[in-house]
Amino acid sequence: MVFNSYGELLTIVYDPSKNPIPSKVRGGELNSSISSWSFRSPQIIAAFNGGFLVGDRIENGPREEYNEQLFNRVVLRFDREGNYLGHLGREGFGGSPFPNIFAIDIRHDGGIVVTCHPFLSGAWLSYWYTEDGSPITTIQIKDDQLPGITDKKNVKIQAVRPDPREWFLHLKADVYDGVEPGRELEAKFYTLNLSTLEYNKPINLPYVEGLTDMGYPLGPPEYLGTTLNGSHAMLYQEGPNTYRISMINAQGRIVNSRRLEIDEDARVYRRFKIQNNGLLAGIFFGNSKATVSWWRLDEILKE
Repeated sequence: MVFNSYGELLTIVYDPSKNPIPSKVRGGELNSSISSWSFRSPQIIAAFNGGFLVGDRIENGPREEYNEQLFNRVVLRFDREGNYLGHLGREGFGGSPFPNIFAIDIRHDGGIVVTCHPFLSGAWLSYWYTEDGSPITTIQIKDDQLPGITDKKNVKIQAVRPDPREWFLHLKADVYDGVEPGRELEAKFYTLNLSTLEYNKPINLPYVEGLTDMGYPLGPPEYLGTTLNGSHAMLYQEGPNTYRISMINAQGRIVNSRRLEIDEDARVYRRFKIQNNGLLAGIFFGNSKATVSWWRLDEILKE
């Protein structure tokens, strides 16, 4: 569903096998565009060119397997009215399927970046395209290829996201002691320069180990993405319903930090997403309702 800033429904694409045909709202006809599509397993949605992209699974028919990895995901493209315009694959629009999709990002110039993390592999794959779907480059990153990691330490990459403006790829990794498995030592933030294929000096992300006063575990942050001004958004959970969003610059200094409070009922599902301009959105599911919240971090970043 697509809404305007007043909450009015503009476009709806429904799955006829799972949803009834939208007909009336509050006794009146829907004043919006309606179309249908047989989604398989939609997971990722991103606004694109006035329309939107949806990461979905292909049918349980022709699919590709390579090195024990399953390639069965594509990026569906819809216009503003919800009309299907074809799919994006590895070779561009109309290309072959991706492995498991972690994120879909749209850069400031309209370029598309599809980040994949296959279930059975430690590697991350970042596919870069122009706005018209032409392939630019594909980057593969493995846990054991990060610089500055000794043999006594284990690395687990938690997130990989493109820079919205520069030719950089950012990633957040947790570093563990190989001698004492399971004990977290450091949370590191790396930047890969795609022009030189060299990593910048990693940033050590601050965090507190232990428990809150209510017994809730503390730990390393979740990396949400990078804004147009180069600030990296790190999300820390401070309590059952309390989070802190910290914006970190290229030198690792916290330039802005705000506490977020969410509904106590939102226990079933929680997901945060930050836009290139800094607008933060959250979608939450509880036992009785679903809510969407926005925070104007874009205004805070102007300070």
